[in-house]
Amino acid sequence: MPARRIRTLLLNLRYYFEDPLYGRERRFLFIVLPLCLLIAAGIGLAIYISHSQPAAPVEPAAPLPLLPAKPTTAELIDKAKKAYESGNTDSALFGLAKIDLTTADSPVGWELAGLLREKEGDMTGAFESYSNGLATNPSADLFYRRALVYRGWENLPAALADLDAANRLDPHDPLYTNERYLLLIQMGLKENVRAELTGFVTSGVRTDTKEWIFALAAIALENAQYNDAAETLGACREAFPPGTFSKLLKSPVMQRHQAQPEILPFYINNSQP
Repeated sequence: MPARRIRTLLLNLRYYFEDPLYGRERRFLFIVLPLCLLIAAGIGLAIYISHSQPAAPVEPAAPLPLLPAKPTTAELIDKAKKAYESGNTDSALFGLAKIDLTTADSPVGWELAGLLREKEGDMTGAFESYSNGLATNPSADLFYRRALVYRGWENLPAALADLDAANRLDPHDPLYTNERYLLLIQMGLKENVRAELTGFVTSGVRTDTKEWIFALAAIALENAQYNDAAETLGACREAFPPGTFSKLLKSPVMQRHQAQPEILPFYINNSQP
């Protein structure tokens, strides 16, 4: 029975391949379909190979250029101060305008603001700048600057109080110590100053003569001892830090003697704006 079925199947296959009615089906089944399967297999193999290969290394992206760092408040103040010291007042004003001094907590910034106001002749504005700085962060420089404003207004007791405060904060700076003695001489207390300086010499309490030697020159001027005063001023010029000597020359006690032939050369050669 099985052999008969096999023979019948073979006969049917023979008729299928020999019958012209089935020619198109035969071409599709044995030519087109295998060709399609072969193409699909090739595509699948290509996809498999492409995905199985390691990916090419990706080059790291070039870093973006960094923006310049925003300057700090301290840097802005320092730049404005340097502009002021070089005589570029407009640049100093422009730089300081970028800063909120009420939150900067910078005595240097308030001092610079006051100096710029003084340059404009606004002494009231300068006084307010120094006072604002002292209210938030007191410094010897601010007390000294405000004392000079008081002195210009002829409020000598207030000026003395600020110079005393400056000396308490920085008791060995020759600018503050000598300026205080000059103010006392201006107030008519020359003999008190002389007695104090004599005590320094005899007791050795203040061994650094820079802290009081300029006042000694002022006393000599007040006593019309111009040669002695000139000799002492020469010693001061050599001993003092830059700028201190010229600032002390601006004291009213000194300026009222500047026309003396022995004293005038110091103003011509050492006085600074």
